[in-house]
Amino acid sequence: MLQVAIYGKGGIGKSTVSANISYQLASEGKTVAQIGCDPKHDSTRLLLNGRTQRTILDHINTGDDNEVLSIGKNGIYCLEAGGPEPGVGCAGRGILTAFDFIEKEDLLPEVDVRLYDVLGDVVCGGFAVPLRKKYADLVFIVTSGEFMSLYAANNILKGVRNYDRGTPRVGGIILNCRGNEGEREYVSNFADAVGLPIIATIPRDPEFSKSESKGCTVSESSPESKAARSIEPIVRTIIENLNGKGTRYEADPLDDDDLDKVAKGIPVERKKDRCDIRRDLAICEKNTLRTCGARSPFGLCYDIEDSDVIVHGPTSCAYMFSQSYDTYDMLCGEISKRRSSERVFCTDIDDTASIYGASEKLRSLINERLSSGTKIVFVVTTCVPAIIGDDVVGVCADCEKENPGHRVIPVIADGILNGGASQCYMIGIQATSELIDDDILPEKGLINLIGYYKNTDPVARAHDDLEHILGLAGLRINTLIGNYQTSERFSKMKRASMNIPFAESKLSEKCGRYLEERFGTPYFPHHVPIGMIQTEQWMREIGKVTSMPDDEITKKIGSLKEFYDECMEGIRGKTVGKTALIYAYESMDISWMLELSEVMGFKVIEIVCPTVTKWTIESDVMDNIKDIPIVRDANLNILKERVAELDPDFTIGISAYVSSLGIRTISPDSVGPGFRSMADFGKRIINMLRLEALQ
Repeated sequence: MLQVAIYGKGGIGKSTVSANISYQLASEGKTVAQIGCDPKHDSTRLLLNGRTQRTILDHINTGDDNEVLSIGKNGIYCLEAGGPEPGVGCAGRGILTAFDFIEKEDLLPEVDVRLYDVLGDVVCGGFAVPLRKKYADLVFIVTSGEFMSLYAANNILKGVRNYDRGTPRVGGIILNCRGNEGEREYVSNFADAVGLPIIATIPRDPEFSKSESKGCTVSESSPESKAARSIEPIVRTIIENLNGKGTRYEADPLDDDDLDKVAKGIPVERKKDRCDIRRDLAICEKNTLRTCGARSPFGLCYDIEDSDVIVHGPTSCAYMFSQSYDTYDMLCGEISKRRSSERVFCTDIDDTASIYGASEKLRSLINERLSSGTKIVFVVTTCVPAIIGDDVVGVCADCEKENPGHRVIPVIADGILNGGASQCYMIGIQATSELIDDDILPEKGLINLIGYYKNTDPVARAHDDLEHILGLAGLRINTLIGNYQTSERFSKMKRASMNIPFAESKLSEKCGRYLEERFGTPYFPHHVPIGMIQTEQWMREIGKVTSMPDDEITKKIGSLKEFYDECMEGIRGKTVGKTALIYAYESMDISWMLELSEVMGFKVIEIVCPTVTKWTIESDVMDNIKDIPIVRDANLNILKERVAELDPDFTIGISAYVSSLGIRTISPDSVGPGFRSMADFGKRIINMLRLEALQ
C-alpha cells in the first residue's frame, strides 16, 4: 500500500485535485481510500454525487450508529475526519483523535493507495499527523502563484523535514493556476529554490466548476478535457511510486530571507548547505520547567478552607495537585482539615472535550457546587482550556450573576502556558485578593506574613520562635498568606498595619508590592530572621517602622542574645576541624548557615549553586559573601565533581540527589525562624558525623 498526503493552503483546490486523483487511480484499476483531514469535511463530496458525508468526529461526539465509511464512485472508500464547531475546541486534536479511531475500529480494508487530503495553512501537531512516516510515504504540495500559498508550502516543507530522518518523501509541487500573469515563473522560482519539480500544472478551466455543480469530478464528466488530463501526471507519479520506480525528494525549506526574495520575485539560488532547521529534541537544564504553572494558584485557592476549587483540565492535573496538598497536610498533622476529595473537583477534560470545547461542562459543574451550598468557587485553568479557547471568564461571570450572594472566581493560570509555579503565583494572589474587604481599617501591631510555610518536621514546629520574636517587636499575626484559613479571616487582611515576608523570596516581594499598591498595606522588605545576625538586623529595621525607641530595641536585642547563647550552648565548638560544602540556590539567604559554622567550628569550603533556568525569577543574594568560593550555574554533574575533588566531611544540600553521592548530607528545610530549630539543626549535624557515610 502507498500512502499519499496532499497538502496545501486552505481554498487552494486540494479537495478538487484529491478527488480527481482518486477517481483516475480507481479508473486505472487501483483500490483507493480517500480521507479528508479538514474541518470543512468536503474532500469526498465529488466522489459521493455532491453529498457531504458524516464525519468521524461527529460520530464520536454523538455516539450514534450512523456509518462514517462511505463507498463512492469507482468503489473509492471515503472518510471525513471533521472538526469542532468554529471558535470552539482544537481541530488539530480532532485529526489525532480521528486517526486513532480509524486504527482502533479498523475501518479501512487493505487498498493500493490511501490518500489524505489535508489542510496545510499551519502545520500544527494535529494536522501534521499524515506527515509522519506511519501515514505518508509520498507528499504532494498544492500551490498557486500567490505568496501566501507559497508561504504555506514552505511551512509544509518544514513540517515534513521535522518528521524526516534522511528519507526523501516529497513527490513534487502541483501548480493550481489562478490565471495571474507570470504565475508559472513565480512558482518556478520557489520550486527551483527548494529543489522540487512542478509535476503538474492545472489550468483555470470552467470545466471544473461545471462538473462540481453536477456533484462529480471533471475526470468523470469530461475525461478527455484539458482539465482532466492535467491530473494525469500526478496519477502517473503515484503509480510509479506504487511500483517502486518513482522519484522522491527531500524537504529543503527556505529561510525567511530567501522566502522574502520569492515574495518580491527575486530569483533565489538553491543553497547546497542550507541550515538544518529540523527541531532539536535535546533537553537543556536551563530550559527545564520543573513545576506546572497552575500548581501555585491552586494551592493559594485551596488554602481558603470554605471554598471549592474546580480544576478545569484533565483528571490527572487535579489528582496531582490534590495529592501533593493532602500529603503536605498529613505530614503537618492537619487531620481535621477537609480532604481534597471533599472540595476539589475537576471537569475531566478528555479528547472529546478538547475537540468540542468544555465550557458547558464547566458551567454544569460550577452550578452543581453552588447548589450544594458552597459560597465560593475558584476555577483554576490548566493548559487544555487555554489551547482550545474555552471562555472561562465568561462562564464564571454568568454563573456568579445567576447565583446572587455567591462568588465564582476565575483563576486563569493556563498550566505551563504561563510558565511554572513561580510565574503563576501572582495569578493566584490576584484571584484570592477578590475576597479581601477593602473597607476594613488597619490596627496597630497586626501583621500579615507572606509566603508562610508550615514546617513538616514536628521537632522544627515545636522549636519555632516566630511568635516569640514577633512578640518582642510588639507584633501579632493577623493573616498567614499561603496558609490554611477561612475566607472570613482572609477577607480581613487589611486589619494588618504591614505585610512581612516569611522567607527571602522575590515572589513574596512581588506579592507585598501588589498588596501595597492595591490595598495600601505597607510592605516591610525584611524576611523573618533565622539566627542572631539576621535577628539583630531585623529588630533594628522593625524598630524604625514601629517607632520603637533605640534603648528599648537594644534591650530587647540583649534579651534575644541571652536566649541565643542558651540555645547554642550544646553545639558550640562541637565540629572544629570538619569541612562542609553548601549546595543552595543563589537566591537563598544562607547567612544563618555561615553563622552556624562559626558557632560549631566547621569550615564551609565551597558553595555550589544549581543551574539557573530561564524560568527563575529570584535574585542572587550571595554577592556579599567574599571569603568563600562560589560555583554558580552548576548542574548535578558539576556538583558531583566538586564533591569528589573537595571531599568535604558533609554537605548541606537542598536536593535529595546529594545523598546519593556517598557523602553525609543534611537538608536545611527543617530550620525555621529564630534560634531553637537552628540549634536542633546543629545537633543533627553532630549526630550525623558520628555515623559512617552510606556507600
